Amino acid sequence: MGDISYFIMFILLAASGIGFIISEDLILIFAGYLSSIGKLSLPIVILIAIIGVICADFIGYNLGKKGKHWIKRLHLWTKIKALKPKNLLHHVRKIKKEPNLIFWGRFMPTLRGIFPIAAGMGGFRWKRFFRINVAAVIISVPIMVMLGFYVKAIPPIVLGLIGFSMFGLYFVFRKSLKVVKG
Repeated sequence: MGDISYFIMFILLAASGIGFIISEDLILIFAGYLSSIGKLSLPIVILIAIIGVICADFIGYNLGKKGKHWIKRLHLWTKIKALKPKNLLHHVRKIKKEPNLIFWGRFMPTLRGIFPIAAGMGGFRWKRFFRINVAAVIISVPIMVMLGFYVKAIPPIVLGLIGFSMFGLYFVFRKSLKVVKG
């Protein structure tokens, strides 16, 4: 398996953090499982996963900071309820009032990708965002990888959920393409 698996894991994690429909948790749990059966090295998986998740959050933060108007125009993003302009502005206001939401948002599977975007849109200082986010990533990522490492019955469930995620991705893009064509 080797090097290409680490690269694929990195790319999927970076994509999942910016709105790609495959769950970050599923990737981390599956990578942990592959480590448990000797296909991947556990320390390398954890290191690459942490770097991949931080990169995804960096992209999300900059997307929010520099692409506010562009995010609102993207059809795919506006179809996701939490990323509709009204809801995103709600997240921005909450983060301004309570910066610890960036930390705790890392532990909310469906909302974790929104917090970096909202922090960027809200003008949250980069250094502060980075410190809070990295602390949360260093805690959350190893937990999910170790879950996959120690609970070996998870792979069939993970593969089923990945399949379900890809099924959902098909319908999102299918609907988006109909709107663009029509």
